[in-house]
Amino acid sequence: RYKRVIVLSPAPKQVYANDSARRESYEEACELGDRIRLAWGKHPNLRLTRLDGWPHKLSEIREHVLAAISD
Repeated sequence: RYKRVIVLSPAPKQVYANDSARRESYEEACELGDRIRLAWGKHPNLRLTRLDGWPHKLSEIREHVLAAISD
């Protein structure tokens, strides 16, 4: 049904802790991320982003999206 799945990693812990808009703790976010990766783990075109921060994450997302639309 889905051509490609992109799963975003949680923000780094030091960034996550300084954002009062977050609903869950960093540990809860990591656990949720693990469950999402498990749920989509068998998708043939699963793409994961790294924990390196927004510049790297945005670059990876852009690459994944451009690859998906050019297929």
